[in-house]
Amino acid sequence: MTRRKWMIFGIALIAFLAVFWAVAARHQTPSGQPSLADVTPQTVEQVKQEFNAAADSERVLLLLSPTCPVCIKGGSVVNEILRRNPGSKIRVIAIWEPMLPTDWNKPTSAVLDRLSDRRAIQWWDNQHLIANLLDRSVGGKKPGCCKRKGTLWDVIAVYPPGTKWTTESLPATQFFAGPVVRGAPEWETQLTHHS
Repeated sequence: MTRRKWMIFGIALIAFLAVFWAVAARHQTPSGQPSLADVTPQTVEQVKQEFNAAADSERVLLLLSPTCPVCIKGGSVVNEILRRNPGSKIRVIAIWEPMLPTDWNKPTSAVLDRLSDRRAIQWWDNQHLIANLLDRSVGGKKPGCCKRKGTLWDVIAVYPPGTKWTTESLPATQFFAGPVVRGAPEWETQLTHHS
């Protein structure tokens, strides 16, 4: 290739990468959901408020990795369950956390769109604060999987209506399983049984 062709190729490649980065690097939640917020020691109280604001609903807490295909599929499975149960009072609190070497950034819009139901709220927890709170609250319960370097991930925790988060750790779960892709259908069976 001539020098001119290399320059044209280089400019085209830079333009392509800039467009790709602008699209892929977006972290916009689906329509009808609040913006993706960071969980920090200062905002854990906001997560607690979201949890308690939906006390008349079943709360579903998900811990997911933004680049793990099984986690992303788990989010889609939960979204399908919500779609099949439009009248059920459910509030999903999805916590995305970095668990894999590829989790160097917040989930992209395409990942966030996998959980598009308006009853979901999505957070980015870079410090694993919610995972640590959940781990302490489940005590001896183990989902049979889903811990990496001592941190819970790819789990579903369900709280019945009326449960309030009043202490520093999360309340006791009604249902706890992992990975989400397997646990969510089991939760749906219980949901349909009680609805």
